[in-house]
Amino acid sequence: CKSLDKPEGVVVSRCDVRACAREKQHDCCIECDELVACDKDLWRRFPSFKEQVIEMQKKYQAQV
Repeated sequence: CKSLDKPEGVVVSRCDVRACAREKQHDCCIECDELVACDKDLWRRFPSFKEQVIEMQKKYQAQV
């Protein structure tokens, strides 16, 4: 979802997590320090996806 040079579909354009990351000037939500506590609609609807993203964040943070 982080690619800005591709056209947005309906799902991506309505993603509250993506909108928040862009508002905070992050390339992706894994850069946000508030991810674990985040209660956006996407995470409430897909909690297992949030867990996967948190795991990706851990790997990202280990590389930074």
